[in-house]
Amino acid sequence: MVPDELGRGSLKLLNTKAFNTLVFELRSTGLSWEELPLCGGVVFNKIKTGSSTHVKIAEKLSHEIEGRRLYGKYKMPVYKTMLGNYVVYTKSLERHLPLFKLRSLSSNDKKAVNQFNEYFGEFYRYVVEDEARRLAVG
Repeated sequence: MVPDELGRGSLKLLNTKAFNTLVFELRSTGLSWEELPLCGGVVFNKIKTGSSTHVKIAEKLSHEIEGRRLYGKYKMPVYKTMLGNYVVYTKSLERHLPLFKLRSLSSNDKKAVNQFNEYFGEFYRYVVEDEARRLAVG
């Protein structure tokens, strides 16, 4: 989520009639609450380097997210790592290559790689090791 008004607006989608209709349709198939897809967490991205404003907005949004419940039941984890607005992320996507396989990384790019590795560690715990579900139930 980009920490701005559009990002804040995307949180409101979780309370819309369309989202609630989707949840109703999923539940009507016989899925239990535990079988519904969970949000693997919210990560803030495109944080402008050196901008304390983006960080402050992200922190405020984090508090808003902590008070929300997915399906009115589950907590949504918020990643501590915030991803900067680095060009190397876009290059990686355009070239369909992992960050570490890009050649001639600048020192700024290396910061982005380290930051992404930190994020991935959190993602791994939340999603792969299923910590998001354990946290969500709590």
